[in-house]
Amino acid sequence: TEITMYKTKMFVILTALILATMVITSCAPKATPAPPEPPAPNCSTYKAGSVEFQSNPFYDEVYKGLKEATDASGGELLRSVSGGDLKKELAAYNVILIGPGCGIRQYTLELLQYLVKHWKKPAVIDADGLNVMAQHQELLKGMQDKPFILTPHWGEFCRLANLKMEDLNQDCLNHLKRFVASTGTRVLLKSHTSIYYDGQTLYFNSTGNDGLATGGSGDVLSGLIAGFLARKLKPCDA
Repeated sequence: TEITMYKTKMFVILTALILATMVITSCAPKATPAPPEPPAPNCSTYKAGSVEFQSNPFYDEVYKGLKEATDASGGELLRSVSGGDLKKELAAYNVILIGPGCGIRQYTLELLQYLVKHWKKPAVIDADGLNVMAQHQELLKGMQDKPFILTPHWGEFCRLANLKMEDLNQDCLNHLKRFVASTGTRVLLKSHTSIYYDGQTLYFNSTGNDGLATGGSGDVLSGLIAGFLARKLKPCDA
């Protein structure tokens, strides 16, 4: 009958409209997650913290990467490439980051010697800072119980701890614990599973992958840690 045909047509039309609505809804772009909460509006650059980055003048790529990374502090980043009165130069800063792009040279050694003897604030030591320390093991003795974080990958840690890679591969956790116990340092051992240990706090981060094993990713990480330290986070939280 005509009434039955009309009802059938209306049913088909309504069904088509519902399906079209479902397709459009499923294809709609997803809402982007909210960005991290920025520093308080009344927080000045200097109140947010400041990071001293010691590097080589020829490593502008490293500097740019660290400049972005230390935005985590909402504060200021200074690159210093010259000698002079380090005590005066560094007095205004909350954190020192030494290593990325520094090179294995006398100036890097002098920075580390100053750090051990005079610096009481937080510091992050990475890359060539660690390589110089491996050549001057006496520096480790002066870092005991100071708020310094060492961020070696496995090769750098083997040089620091006088280990063979195969030994570390067999039992990396216990080798890390023994090193921290003997030196009194805080260490973030970087790998596809990174381990942080400071003698009390032990963290595992299993979210890494081989995509991070590329030049510059460790520099960004050390910059982030320095930025969070400048925001007054504890070393284990940074």
